[in-house]
Amino acid sequence: MTRFPRLSLLALALLHSAGACFAQTGAQGAGVRAPDPTMPQARIVQGRNFTYVLPAGWRVGEEGNHALVLQANDLSAGVIVYGVSGLGQNLTPPQFAYNAITNNLRLAPDVRISNPTPIQPLPGYTAAAVMEIAFTKMGPQGPQRIVGLVVSNVVSVYARSDAVVTLMLALDSRWGAVQSWLPQVALQALNTGPNPFGRTAMSGAILNDTVRQREAYGQYLNWSQANWAGVVAHRAASLDRRTQANGETLTGQYWGTNPYTGAPERYSTSPSVIWIHRDGRQIPSSNSTFDPRTPTDSDWRRVQR
Repeated sequence: MTRFPRLSLLALALLHSAGACFAQTGAQGAGVRAPDPTMPQARIVQGRNFTYVLPAGWRVGEEGNHALVLQANDLSAGVIVYGVSGLGQNLTPPQFAYNAITNNLRLAPDVRISNPTPIQPLPGYTAAAVMEIAFTKMGPQGPQRIVGLVVSNVVSVYARSDAVVTLMLALDSRWGAVQSWLPQVALQALNTGPNPFGRTAMSGAILNDTVRQREAYGQYLNWSQANWAGVVAHRAASLDRRTQANGETLTGQYWGTNPYTGAPERYSTSPSVIWIHRDGRQIPSSNSTFDPRTPTDSDWRRVQR
């Protein structure tokens, strides 16, 4: 079993107790204009080890040589960046993500990582993938479902591997509100410390002097923007649809479009079909082939799911 440095239990407890990117750099504390209207204002922070974007209403749960934890003040969402250096085995990005999350971060016994998709690796790495993640944590009001995305980057040279995994997580009920901008924040966290993730022989991939750090961070921003605009955005949308489906199961209703007004409305999931008349009348039916239209009254339209 692969063993990695572990995050502090306090940071994990705090985190889980409850298209354009920012392609610009700036001085420590500089403001960042939010490209998404739903995203809070944010600023670029140069910490002891990481350069990262911190949204308003968020805090740093932990920052060390191997890990960064960012969390919303209400603990409804968070970001974890976790990296290691010098593994004595060659791992694929999904393999490293699974090992790190289950054996070291130990988020929950029922953690599930699924649908790995290869993506362009960040500068200094040779392979990368994005995956979906889901698990359950106990909160003040009982079990809470956590969902999100995982991006794993790996480089293997001379029978050793360096790797970093980035987790973007939120309560199931909150994912829809953050999925359009949370990956953008998460993918811009970069270890720019003097010895990132304990690297030695391969430390040239993430540079130490100030000028070259800025160059590396600029390349990293370009990488995060490219991936957010492509596969990561697709995965986020896919997970958002899955979250909506879970909501339908709980509420017995789904969002549909009124075929006459074009306005979004909630409809019962019980009938197989729902027909709406021009005058506002509705006819639900358990028969999927039911059609109320007649030669004398054809003003019925079917609600499309």
